[in-house]
Amino acid sequence: MMLVRSIAVLMGVCLAVTLSAQPQHRNWFFGHHAGLDMSAGTPQAIGGSPMQTDEGVASISDANGQLLFYTNGETVWNAQHQAMPNGTGLAGHFSSSQSALIVPDPADGSRYYVFTTPAQVLIAGGVYDGLSWSMVDMTLDGGWGDVSVKNVELAGPVVEKLSATRHANGVDAWVVAHGWQNATYYAYLVTCTGVEGPVISEAGRAMMNDPGDGRSSAMGCMQFSAQGDRLASVWVHYAADLTHEVRMDVLDFDKATGTLTDAFADTRVPGPQDVIRPYGVCFSPNGRLLYRSDHGLLGGIAYSAILQYDLGAADPMASEQEVATVNSPAIGTLQRHEGRIYAARLDGAQYITRIAQPDVVGTGCTVEHAFASIAPGIGTWGLPNHWDNYPAPAPLDPIALTDTMLCGAASMTLQAVWQHPFHAAQYLWSTGATGPSIVVDTSGLYAVQVILPCTTLFDTVRVTIDARTIELGPDLALCEGDSVRLRIDAADAVSIRWQDGSQDSSHTASRDGLVRVDVQWTNGCLASDSLLVQTRDCRCPFFIPNAFTPNGDGINDQWGPAFECALLDYQLVVYDRWGSPLLHLADPTSVWDGTVQGVPLPSTVLAYDLNYAWHDGKAVQHRARTGHVTLVR
Repeated sequence: MMLVRSIAVLMGVCLAVTLSAQPQHRNWFFGHHAGLDMSAGTPQAIGGSPMQTDEGVASISDANGQLLFYTNGETVWNAQHQAMPNGTGLAGHFSSSQSALIVPDPADGSRYYVFTTPAQVLIAGGVYDGLSWSMVDMTLDGGWGDVSVKNVELAGPVVEKLSATRHANGVDAWVVAHGWQNATYYAYLVTCTGVEGPVISEAGRAMMNDPGDGRSSAMGCMQFSAQGDRLASVWVHYAADLTHEVRMDVLDFDKATGTLTDAFADTRVPGPQDVIRPYGVCFSPNGRLLYRSDHGLLGGIAYSAILQYDLGAADPMASEQEVATVNSPAIGTLQRHEGRIYAARLDGAQYITRIAQPDVVGTGCTVEHAFASIAPGIGTWGLPNHWDNYPAPAPLDPIALTDTMLCGAASMTLQAVWQHPFHAAQYLWSTGATGPSIVVDTSGLYAVQVILPCTTLFDTVRVTIDARTIELGPDLALCEGDSVRLRIDAADAVSIRWQDGSQDSSHTASRDGLVRVDVQWTNGCLASDSLLVQTRDCRCPFFIPNAFTPNGDGINDQWGPAFECALLDYQLVVYDRWGSPLLHLADPTSVWDGTVQGVPLPSTVLAYDLNYAWHDGKAVQHRARTGHVTLVR
């Protein structure tokens, strides 16, 4: 199968980059004046950032790894580390866990959406308690960029969670936020026509205000797997007595429809002297393992940990194990980047932590606490909120056509399976058909175009129809002692099997019964045929019906054998279904009318024994036959 994708509008440089290298995520800016160049094996500290922020940030570079801009959700700084002329007053907050997220415009490689979330649903101040977006246009301010659209409100109130993943078409992007005081997820789709949606899912558990109105349940991160098929969220839940639980939900995500459904849930109940809050969450690159960072007090002593879950285990949430524990500095955001996971360290730390082998179960994942220096910058809770399936190559098979071999079938239906929550597709097949499906009855290569706004998807499928059959011929009537050699054309066969287990291309039929052959061709197709062999004594031929209808209509009213030779002896015994004799005839010219002692038998199936003898000119021959006859009223 061959797949080609055509984009009908300018996609900028983002389509030229594969998933294995992410120059768009090369430059990280976070915390207090902290920056890292992620292009080398060990990140290198870079300076110049005027940003001082406590939590969520986002940054973006071009396809060559050159910095474009970064933001804490309130201010946007350009590559000169200057606030863009219209780049202040965005609706995020420096103390929101995931204050900002950057998504490229699929229609224009020079424009970027900046999505923002508030801090603690405005308890910490801000301009809006919901999800909003602004637009950065890199053609403005002499190519240094400026904010052309600011604070377009979408849904609210929302918590401090914000993540993104690629749509199933490999072009558009889903941006997901979570409501406050409910279990509502909002999934917005960024397409060439703008921000569309939302798709609303009620999934997982509600994120609720605590009884003291602290709203700390709004804090904590969520993140998609690199494959985009799962989403994990963490937060703290308070009871009426202000005791608390550490909660984590793992949800399944449908990249075509934008819907979320429950998968797993974990609850940790701290002890009475403990204060534990979750913050970061991150899937391993292969999507099997999930990591979470907790922090707080354990028995009154400062505590922070990285926990690992094996989502491939029989009970994933029961597989929890601590792969790292520290007293201080605490561990904040977990961020995946090019096969590794990095962790923010706060409380004045001037380094970041790395999980070197995040696909390895247990402590073999190798947590390196002081992996890379960020001095003279200072760490806080956040790292850039990157989604690492941007930029993405074309999906492997967005239309779901699969090369097909049909064995013995005359036709099949090709269905261009396509789902999009906001746009109906147009279809054009190589046959000229314009519907979502076609029926094909000949071998060949078939192509389809699925036409959407700004995007045309192409797919091809090769259909091979092998209508070959095996023909053994009609049923056979043989004289006793005779045989017939049955042959099949096995030039392209990889296996032949007759009913007796033989595997030759020919078979000798000489006995009563069913003859069957099964053949498998080199292309995997199977064919079979069968015939019935019946033998008779041709020196004294006879015929005996297997049914009769003694209803007085003059047709098949009587039953008995008819011989073509002179008999010396004849005995015919008929039995009922329990094996008791009903009738005994000794005259070969006699026939039976279906009565016993003048009483008609009802419809039934009867067995019989037939013994007879004749002289073939040389000697007396004796034969015994058994069979069944059906009496029909």
